[in-house]
Amino acid sequence: MPIDIMTCNDEQALKKYYELWKQGKTNEEIMKALDISKGVLDGLAPELLTYCRKAIKEETRISLTKGNLPDGMKLTPARRKEFIENMEAGCSVQESALLMNVPLVTVMDVWFVEDPDFKHLADTAQMRANTEAVKALIKRAQGYDLPIATKTVTEGMLDKMGREMTVTSTTKTKKHVEPSVKALEVYLYNRLPEKFSKDGAGSITGAKGKLLMALEAALEPEEGDSEFKEDGE
Repeated sequence: MPIDIMTCNDEQALKKYYELWKQGKTNEEIMKALDISKGVLDGLAPELLTYCRKAIKEETRISLTKGNLPDGMKLTPARRKEFIENMEAGCSVQESALLMNVPLVTVMDVWFVEDPDFKHLADTAQMRANTEAVKALIKRAQGYDLPIATKTVTEGMLDKMGREMTVTSTTKTKKHVEPSVKALEVYLYNRLPEKFSKDGAGSITGAKGKLLMALEAALEPEEGDSEFKEDGE
């Protein structure tokens, strides 16, 4: 009696096809083993290949979770440190794995599962990087004062004993960095997309769109102004 593989709903048939496929059997040998025609096999080819890819991925995951890791994939202290540093630099889990040439499944299903503390550190590092990026964006949108320290060296001066000396003095000033409309737009578009958005033509829409346009007009520098202003100007 032929195995019912016509709709790819027969798990037994799918598993048998997968085993035959892994063994490198030809289509003729598979058709004979499953008692199906060439037309049926050709028609089910996309579904069967999808099943095989998923089965291989699952077998790999199970093998890895059992500790069958090659040396190049084990979570050593050095790899642990490198991964966390990547996350702190703003990389995603996928990007960190790619930079370290480690399969994502190894990170997600082995490293994170076997070492919950490592996963917590990675999550915290990513959260910290995201928070710092948002803080920098807000600071740029609002404008800020940039401290400037200028050192002046005066030579040839005489002390009370008439000896020549060199005097170094430091003058502290500030430069004001003007608010950035572009930074404000990035923040609002990403944090409040339901109120602020920008279509392909570049026009501002949304319930608060007029407010953003007003802010842009108000923050537009006058002719001759620069982004930096000296303190007191």
